[in-house]
Amino acid sequence: MSVFGCRPDNTPGIPRNQASLWADYTLRDGPLRGLQFGGGVRFLGGTYGNTTNTFLLSSATLVDLALRYDLGRSFPGLNGWSASLNASNLLNRRYMASCTADTFCTWGAGRLVLGGMRYQW
Repeated sequence: MSVFGCRPDNTPGIPRNQASLWADYTLRDGPLRGLQFGGGVRFLGGTYGNTTNTFLLSSATLVDLALRYDLGRSFPGLNGWSASLNASNLLNRRYMASCTADTFCTWGAGRLVLGGMRYQW
């Protein structure tokens, strides 16, 4: 990617480093069989806020969580149904996500929790 007036290694809005790690596990036996839970960590490295590289946006580390339950494993009448709960930025970390000008920057998304039901046939 090339932005006029920028060095290629300092393009605004594109961090030099980013990483993520996610793990999940599903219970196979016992009274909670069919329960799947997982968690992850995302690291977003600092990035320049403008094309002249006069200011740097801080890095951020975000934590995510997911729960899913296969209802059909415990309740045969609900075969094919599952319920889920997902949270991103669980710790509600405030961070500057991007800038489009020296004086106009936007915050990253705060904590977001979503629940859902799914039917799969």
